[in-house]
Amino acid sequence: MVSHEDQREIVAESGIERDVAATLLADRRITLVEDQPPPVKLKLGDRKIRRTFDFRVTLQDGRRIAIAVKPKDKIKRSGIETVIELAEQQLPQFADRFMIVDETMVTRTMGNLAREILHARRFVNTDHVAAVRRAAEATHGTIRIRDLACLSGIGAGAWWAIICLIGEEELVHVGNGMPTDRSFVKRAAE
Repeated sequence: MVSHEDQREIVAESGIERDVAATLLADRRITLVEDQPPPVKLKLGDRKIRRTFDFRVTLQDGRRIAIAVKPKDKIKRSGIETVIELAEQQLPQFADRFMIVDETMVTRTMGNLAREILHARRFVNTDHVAAVRRAAEATHGTIRIRDLACLSGIGAGAWWAIICLIGEEELVHVGNGMPTDRSFVKRAAE
């Protein structure tokens, strides 16, 4: 996957990592996503161990979060919980927070939506986004995506503008699963 903000390649070793990477890249509160940041050395009793986190992100406020991605059924036997505890104690300069992310925290649907958002941002038409924004401001409560697209008056281009506004958290997709033209959205302020 490519970070289109800075043209860096992001490597994912599994579907879960790919979904997490896309979700992190789509989150506007995150200013930097580092995949496979430099390995860290930790003291475990008498020995030293070396571990590499899957991601380290920097938030807009400067805080950094180190993330280990593991399938839920492999967390216990992997020993990653011990690594997280050691890192929290020994590596405050590496990250302000350390966490484990599994497939229940970032689902396949979330990853798919994040990839749609990234695509929409890459090919954004600001005129279409403005037209959908104006149309959404004239609504109250929920509205079907296809009705919002029709109300915007821009036709097929409305889909990517709506996805873009979901990514910007101006619109909220109501319901489970991926947005479709039959899905509902509402303004985030409501």
